[in-house]
Amino acid sequence: MQIENSTIGIPTPSTIERVYVFEILHLKQFETGTRIFLTENRILESLEDFSYFDEVLDGFNFFKLSRNQMVNLYHVRNFKKREDKIYLSDHSEIEIAPKKKSEIKRILFNSPLVSLTKRNPSLVDEKEMVF
Repeated sequence: MQIENSTIGIPTPSTIERVYVFEILHLKQFETGTRIFLTENRILESLEDFSYFDEVLDGFNFFKLSRNQMVNLYHVRNFKKREDKIYLSDHSEIEIAPKKKSEIKRILFNSPLVSLTKRNPSLVDEKEMVF
């Protein structure tokens, strides 16, 4: 699926927010729903369960780091193997479940850098790509 123009509706307690899929950095389950971390330091809180977003974002470039956390691979800047963490385009860091480490490493290693930078070169700095 094309990520550039795709939008999804995110139900919050008071509204349904329409956001572009490429704006989503990562998602995390919390006590009463899902927290969606977006570009420009925006955070939405939805009462929908994490599994709802897992289904809605299926087919896009998202990867489940654990049972309750998912990341948009478009925003991954680097992966520090010894720390079991990935760093995103907004400089946030997310821990990776040990069982997912080899899979994310394989995905990132096999992802052509050209396809990541083609959409928005400012999001990927080749000097910061560490595998």
